[in-house]
Amino acid sequence: MKLQNKETWIEKMEKMVEEQIAASTKIFQNLPEEALLFSVAEAWSAAACIDHLNSYAAFYLPRVKKVLATQRQTKDSTPIKLSWLGTYFITMMKPVENGKKFKAMKKHYPNAITNNPHKIVADFIQYLEEILVMLSRARFSNLNRGRIGSSISHLLRLRPCDTIEFLLVHNERHLIQAKKQVKAYQNHHALEK
Repeated sequence: MKLQNKETWIEKMEKMVEEQIAASTKIFQNLPEEALLFSVAEAWSAAACIDHLNSYAAFYLPRVKKVLATQRQTKDSTPIKLSWLGTYFITMMKPVENGKKFKAMKKHYPNAITNNPHKIVADFIQYLEEILVMLSRARFSNLNRGRIGSSISHLLRLRPCDTIEFLLVHNERHLIQAKKQVKAYQNHHALEK
């Protein structure tokens, strides 16, 4: 796999996180509950998309933190080298127009009964802020070292760099989906007036 400059990679990941935080606060945070829960064509609502992302963050973030905590904290400029498996998962999740749809694993399926969609959005923003802190600390870790079992199977193991980039690309994919549901809600709501 191609080597990437670590600082450049971290800055790219930080930019993705900051864009996701901006979208979450600007678009989702202040929507009425009915807009967050609205869905058309049997698709997931915006809240369901974000709840799905929260399940991934809840699974992976503690594992990445644990792996990084085992490393001695010294300035480390080891280039980023995504594994072949990480590259495969990241490429598979990249959002593309009319791209392939994937069925979510049962354990990452969004909660069917969403009592508090605003809490789901708040939790997501908190997870993103945790990733920013993690990226800041990652400057003092080797992101190629250590392995994190995938949520598919603990036998499929990813590097910390694979895991972080996968999470952020996966977020992008479902935030696009969530934005489409918000747009559909706004169009539906405008037609009712």
